[in-house]
Amino acid sequence: MNTSNTFEAIADSLVAFDDNRSKTKRAVLAAWMDHEGVPMMSAERYRHDPVIRALFAERGVTLLDPEDGGTAEVTR
Repeated sequence: MNTSNTFEAIADSLVAFDDNRSKTKRAVLAAWMDHEGVPMMSAERYRHDPVIRALFAERGVTLLDPEDGGTAEVTR
């Protein structure tokens, strides 16, 4: 299992568990990203989750508008 798959498994579980527990989601995923790295390939999948999107943004990954292809890019 690669790092993107692992991140997505954890994120999907946290999103399904309870979307209102943003502090838990943020803490777990931030710790994972800080330890394993930022899985840029997963950014698009969580485009509509404000907590996860903010974590990517804090680490220099932003999502382009769908008109621009809707992909992730590093802004740092």
